[in-house]
Amino acid sequence: EFAGEFDSSSVDSTGDVKYHLGASSNREFDGNLVHISLTDNPSHLEAVDPVVLGQTRAKQFFHKDIKRQKVVPILIHGDAAFAGDTLFMPDGGSARADFPGGDAGELYDSIQKVLSLPDETRLFMCHDYGPNGRSIQWETTVLDQKINNIHVGKNKTRDDFIKFRTERDAQLAMPKLIIPALQVNMRAGEVPTDDHGNKVLKVPVNGLE
Repeated sequence: EFAGEFDSSSVDSTGDVKYHLGASSNREFDGNLVHISLTDNPSHLEAVDPVVLGQTRAKQFFHKDIKRQKVVPILIHGDAAFAGDTLFMPDGGSARADFPGGDAGELYDSIQKVLSLPDETRLFMCHDYGPNGRSIQWETTVLDQKINNIHVGKNKTRDDFIKFRTERDAQLAMPKLIIPALQVNMRAGEVPTDDHGNKVLKVPVNGLE
């Protein structure tokens, strides 16, 4: 039925349109085989979202995916997207790229993927620090970012962004919670434990400037 080869007038038909019925297949990306499942969609996002999250947790459990890196849920909400750790609100610019594994060039490329979405796409921020004392905000649009973002707006080039981001990051102080945050983030949200199973965070006494 999903492929359009099932008689929808049959008494055995669900009566749902094709994309409500779900699908599953294996796809290859950069030489890696990835299994993709589209969850049955009962027309209401608020109904399917917890189903997707529940299925993901179940698959993580059976695949022994303790770090939650093998099975990942993706929730798509029509005309909106989450910017992740790429863009801030237009007056906040962009995220820093000097953390372990960070790269200003890769950050620029990721931002351009976000800005390639339709101009009217709503973007929801994951961080906002309220520049100049303004109230905290969390929603903007692709067009607003293209025009007004202080770091990447007005068609700033990749080279200009890398130069700016690298020089700026070199002047920023280390975030107060970077030490515990890195230890937890590297374990996909799990707090590290010692040999006895106690949850611990390691803080260097004299190893950081």
